[in-house]
Amino acid sequence: MPTVEQLGDIYIKVENDTCYVHSKMSVKNNSPLEIGIDTIKYKVSMFGKTYLQNNTSLGIMLKNNASD
Repeated sequence: MPTVEQLGDIYIKVENDTCYVHSKMSVKNNSPLEIGIDTIKYKVSMFGKTYLQNNTSLGIMLKNNASD
């Protein structure tokens, strides 16, 4: 089972009609098998209202007991 750790803060910058989201994460594959990480999904909401959400393709293959 992989573990995901958030490294630091998530930064969000809005300029006109564009939003920039910056985040650092570490993923460790604790499995004896290679795993594929195909998509990251995020959703930004406050007080029950969703302001941003998206799916982004990653296409990362993570070998057994490796980190990225």
